[in-house]
Amino acid sequence: MPVIVVSSTEVAARLARYTVKPKPGQDPAERVLHVAGNHCRPETVAVDFAVTRRRFGTQGATRTSPARYALPEPGEIATHVRVTRPNGRRIWREARDGEAATHVRHPGGTVRQAEARHMIVSFGPDEVNPDDPEQVAYAFAFVNDMMRTDYPGEQFMATGQADGKGRAFHVHVVRNATLYADQVVDGKLYKAGTKLAGDLTDVEKMRDRADKFLAEHGAQYGLGPQRLPSSAERRKEKRSSRDRRMAKQGGKSNHDIIRDAFESAMDDPRAVSLAAFIEVMAEQDVLVNERITRAGTPRERRALSYRLPDMKQNVRGTTLGDHYAHESAVRQLAANAAGIPRERRPERVVAGPPRPVEAPTPAELAAIRRDVLAYARDEQLDRMEEEFSAALAVDYDLAGEAYDSGDHETVLRLAAELRSDPAGWKDRLEDQEKRADARQAALDAAADARIAERAARRAAEDEAAQAAADAEADALAAARRERLAQLGAEQAARSEAEKTRVAAALAEREARLAEAAAHEIPLVDEEETGTAQPVDSAPAPSTEGPESTDEDGLVDGRGLLDYSVEEIEEMLGYYGPAAPAEGAAERTASPSAPAPGPVAVPVAVPASPGISRKEQPARPVTPRVQAVLDALPEFERAALLALANGHRIDDRTVPKGIGDKFLREHGDRLDPLVYEQMVLREEKKRVAAWMHDLGRYDERDELRGQLALGIYEPVEDEGPAFLEGPDEDEEQYE
Repeated sequence: MPVIVVSSTEVAARLARYTVKPKPGQDPAERVLHVAGNHCRPETVAVDFAVTRRRFGTQGATRTSPARYALPEPGEIATHVRVTRPNGRRIWREARDGEAATHVRHPGGTVRQAEARHMIVSFGPDEVNPDDPEQVAYAFAFVNDMMRTDYPGEQFMATGQADGKGRAFHVHVVRNATLYADQVVDGKLYKAGTKLAGDLTDVEKMRDRADKFLAEHGAQYGLGPQRLPSSAERRKEKRSSRDRRMAKQGGKSNHDIIRDAFESAMDDPRAVSLAAFIEVMAEQDVLVNERITRAGTPRERRALSYRLPDMKQNVRGTTLGDHYAHESAVRQLAANAAGIPRERRPERVVAGPPRPVEAPTPAELAAIRRDVLAYARDEQLDRMEEEFSAALAVDYDLAGEAYDSGDHETVLRLAAELRSDPAGWKDRLEDQEKRADARQAALDAAADARIAERAARRAAEDEAAQAAADAEADALAAARRERLAQLGAEQAARSEAEKTRVAAALAEREARLAEAAAHEIPLVDEEETGTAQPVDSAPAPSTEGPESTDEDGLVDGRGLLDYSVEEIEEMLGYYGPAAPAEGAAERTASPSAPAPGPVAVPVAVPASPGISRKEQPARPVTPRVQAVLDALPEFERAALLALANGHRIDDRTVPKGIGDKFLREHGDRLDPLVYEQMVLREEKKRVAAWMHDLGRYDERDELRGQLALGIYEPVEDEGPAFLEGPDEDEEQYE
């Protein structure tokens, strides 16, 4: 039934020295029976631990200790008070108005983090007899194999001893608090360099893992099953170190007195209800208090606490163990009332008589003698190794020859001559240790200086690189802003030129309309009305004309540019499509209705108000083309309004079906300005298709974007210019 106890220490080297250092008047062989290491050597365990901590940056790590609360000393003023929350937890907080403070808060200071964890695995005499070397060796091997199996990535040193008061064989395991390598424990991965904490240091989890390993492999080491209760059973009675210490001394702690009174009261026939149980406990000088929190709510909780007359404060039942808590007490009282056996207090496990030592056979005795001789020879060699440096100081050549031949007696004799002067020998040893310490300190300081220098150099390089990157980014941003400003100025100039050209074209058209209205002549001669050239057309007059016209055929004697947008829209409302030819109404019910086949539609030349329209020869069209023709008047009106205001033609308003073929066959239906824009649109579409075939997708997408915005300007040879866009596009075309 191995017992496991855990603790921690701030200085790993001090703990490692304690486990192997003999006590006063004791030989080292009497204290240390076995010693072994994992990922380290027992002789250099402190250095190996420090190397691991330095490798992962945890060497010299510190933490802030918790604050302390104490009664005020003379000259101090109390500021805090301890209160109990509804859930039973006691906390410290500052005293409120009207509340008397009782304690002074002393903030915690900066302390070193734990460098090592200490675990003790103890075996009872009935499991391992300390007088039997074989049993001791198997028990020590069991602890080492258990640690390497359950915690393969830990760096630890195990030391077997049997020099305690009870002479029970036990193993001290010094574990480095920084994990040496990756390991998986209970299905969870722990990375190298992390601190040992959580489930790796929880004593209950460690005991459960040890019990599992004992159940699976204990027989291989001559160990029986675990007789101690499991973690769940141990929670029924939580015995503290004070309880165990006073029990060993033959006394009883206050907690054990309350536990005994609890059992005695439960055995009383009157203990069938909680009130009766409290009375019986009071007869045994134990005050029982039932605390109710969140009373009357679904989260109501009840708890029991106990106190002896000389105790300053109550102790909760859960502190004594789950067996003494409110729920367990009520359950036991119900069993008493029903007359059935109740749950009893967990029985303590007592170690039995020492395990017998088997008498060795003659063959085993012979093997033991051989082993003893071998051990003695090894000890002589070890001692010769230790004394060799001292022997060299007396006679260098003789000591070297004796060491090479294995003559340990000569080496020991020379060392004894040197030790004839103990004071001088001690001074020389101290000087040697001081020189070694100084040399190590110098090496550490040099290493720290190199690390600091590398860190400073790396920081300077990073700062310079960041500054260069920022300067380059600022330069690129400035160049981009300058380029965008230049492109914006060029685009503004082109926009102004386009507005001027459109205004001039509109003014020229107005002049021609005025001249045609004055002389009642067609707007274009017959040479301009060919199938390949557009005609200068205008919408046909509607049934209602403008209110008044002057001798030039314009309303109020003003040109088209002199009107506002509303007035132009109102004026364009007076114009409508050309009158259909005779028989057209018989062929189709409406302009947009589909015809059964190609139908000859008369083509009329639009004219200004007061000008007669010349009919063109009929040209057969399909229903799809007829639908585009029906949508032309509305599209032409919107296009002219946009151009008159200096805007682009919205590509979304262009009827579907207007292409190269439509413009060749029906371009004479469009206004010359609109016709020109549509021709430029088709040209830009052809250039985009050509760029697609060449694989120049960026330029093609830019042309498509311009088409979507109604920009139908001719494409220059050097490629399109962009007002804005990603930096990589600018770099591609600059």
